[in-house]
Amino acid sequence: MLDARSDLVSFVAIAALDPIVVLDHLWVTPERIGHGIGRRACEYVIQFAREHQWIELSVLPDPPSEGFYLRMGFEDSGKRVPSRVPGGPLFSVYRLRL
Repeated sequence: MLDARSDLVSFVAIAALDPIVVLDHLWVTPERIGHGIGRRACEYVIQFAREHQWIELSVLPDPPSEGFYLRMGFEDSGKRVPSRVPGGPLFSVYRLRL
């Protein structure tokens, strides 16, 4: 997502790993966090998923982002996956049924 000056302020990536669809990345530049950019980007991804008739969208949020995804309607699935970084934390798997 670009702002009015064409500066990159956000980006998203979706990984469609049939039958699982993952919101693989949703990043907002730090100085723009809290201005609704992440919400608009997430809403776009949810609409895109619905248009493609996907039934569920998953995300592995960084712990500080978990509250954001809960506010967006995602639920903690109870699943945990290890970090790709050796010795890293476990991440919660959140999902949104579409």
